[in-house]
Amino acid sequence: MRFPRGGAVVAVVAVAVVAVTAGCGGSGDGGADLTRVETAHVRLGFPKTWQRQDEGGRLSARKSVGGRTVAQVVVLERVVKASTADLAVNAAQAGRFLQPDYQRGKLTTVEIKGADDARKLTYTYTSTEGGARQPAGGTDVVALLDRDAHLVRITGLQGQLEQREVDAIVSSIELKEK
Repeated sequence: MRFPRGGAVVAVVAVAVVAVTAGCGGSGDGGADLTRVETAHVRLGFPKTWQRQDEGGRLSARKSVGGRTVAQVVVLERVVKASTADLAVNAAQAGRFLQPDYQRGKLTTVEIKGADDARKLTYTYTSTEGGARQPAGGTDVVALLDRDAHLVRITGLQGQLEQREVDAIVSSIELKEK
């Protein structure tokens, strides 16, 4: 099935992703429902119902329904050197423009413990994972420390990633001291 680039489908996806990814701090009790993990440079939490699946030297966790991945969080460390978080976001998003129906959303400043500068970007796209085309959305958090950009990418199929899950992950992100 092919989704049109314009019209109602894109509007529905945009509204759903904004609803899923709007805001940036979680509620104070969100941390209690998270599995805490850390890499060499990043600490964060993901919902306890998700499964950790490190791949290719990077930390990831996935939410599955019926044996199929419907949402995930991936940590990419030192993805680029940049003088500002805005430049790092642009570099991290370069490959996203190749995804079907990619639409860049809102870019906001976020406070990340241990970071010199950080931004959160929301976006929508059509997922082609597993051969099926489905509306999806994402939130990228890019945190900069001493010109090293660290990326936490949260993505999910439309209707499968809850606002509180995104908020909890985003509010749990910290950079470790050098």
